[in-house]
Amino acid sequence: MIDSIRPSSINEWEQFIDQVDPETYSWVEYQADAFAGLVMAPRKFLFAHYTEQIKEIEHKIKIVKSKDLLKDSYQEYIIEIIASNLAEQYAVSRDVLNWRIAKEVRIGNLVMP
Repeated sequence: MIDSIRPSSINEWEQFIDQVDPETYSWVEYQADAFAGLVMAPRKFLFAHYTEQIKEIEHKIKIVKSKDLLKDSYQEYIIEIIASNLAEQYAVSRDVLNWRIAKEVRIGNLVMP
């Protein structure tokens, strides 16, 4: 169904979206975010900016760590801050960068302090 859509107006696009089941729409949205994150935020630059951001928010990280929280419980908070700070620079949504940074942290390419 998605392969055949070629809307010629906003109204046609809205009608199409209304017909897509939530699971399919979620999958398409995920694919779009993943693609945008890979294309618009090249690894070399993202890694450098991530490191800069970690240094800039080091005081927030220290506060969170002083509460003796597990890394898993504050990691999402730190990623959100970084994604929000960098989204405009990469011309993508916060969600796109949030997904991309979380992926790189999860596979061990970026280190969460």
